[in-house]
Amino acid sequence: MRRALGALVALLLADGCATTGGMPPPPRADRCQTDGVIDAPNNQSPEVCVSVYRDPRAFGGLLVYPYAVHASRHGAIVLKWRTRDQNDNLDIRMKDAGCTETPRCNPGNGQCTAVLNPNRKGGEVCHYEAIVTFASGAKLTLDPIVKIDTDGPQP
Repeated sequence: MRRALGALVALLLADGCATTGGMPPPPRADRCQTDGVIDAPNNQSPEVCVSVYRDPRAFGGLLVYPYAVHASRHGAIVLKWRTRDQNDNLDIRMKDAGCTETPRCNPGNGQCTAVLNPNRKGGEVCHYEAIVTFASGAKLTLDPIVKIDTDGPQP
């Protein structure tokens, strides 16, 4: 009897998983939070992951991925930065005037955004500074770049 009941349960479970009305697949892991990377960089919606290493000997304590983010010059492009630990205080400061509007950051949220100036020419490079500030007042800084693409998405 137990074998028949076990076989019936196994059959029902297999049938339930095979149907389209079964459980939805689990959500994909956020690669920025788990690995410090962005899955598929996209120059139409560029996103940067900022990773803080508590040991400052590791990459000077701060790492961004991608280091050189590609942004299209076509359309209203919003650059997005976020920290791997979304509780960090992130600040983005553009070093090149006119590259973007002033970046907007949410303190304690680990996120910043800025709209790219659509009048920038393709092939230009804009420099910015990524700064993470801790509750103690200690700061980590890195100087990555934004490359403005002349044409469509990167291959």
